[in-house]
Amino acid sequence: MRVSASEFDANYGMLSLHGLRKPAWQAHVQLQQLASGRVAVTGGDPLTGAIATVGDARAATLVYAYPAAVDSQPETAECELLLPAGHREVTLYRIGAQENNGVADWRALGAPASPTRSELDALRDRNTLRPAPADACEVRDGRARFRIERPGTALLVSR
Repeated sequence: MRVSASEFDANYGMLSLHGLRKPAWQAHVQLQQLASGRVAVTGGDPLTGAIATVGDARAATLVYAYPAAVDSQPETAECELLLPAGHREVTLYRIGAQENNGVADWRALGAPASPTRSELDALRDRNTLRPAPADACEVRDGRARFRIERPGTALLVSR
């Protein structure tokens, strides 16, 4: 059995060596926010799509954007979602190269193989799925408009 020498080794699934959540964990959290009733989705392309749901006075749509190639540079795409009638309050949760990405936070610290206690505390403080700034999503005329990174995911919850 090989022992990892790195905090974010691929051997630990959705968690790092010290239990920090990887982007895959955050994507799982996004999936858990979907409601029970599925809604048809149109638009997208072979690399971009969405899962839209409604239930209990809220709607949730998960948009995903895959890269054209494994070594592609990150890029952004515009998304526009039609909101259910009367829904004006939205919260956007994105995962991208920097946003809600514990691996990027770890790299910003210099990618320490064995983070110190204070480094781990700093990483844990940011290790939850955080909403995007309010101005990241424009709501107008019954539609929500925002940008998503490719590769990345975005969850829009509306009420």
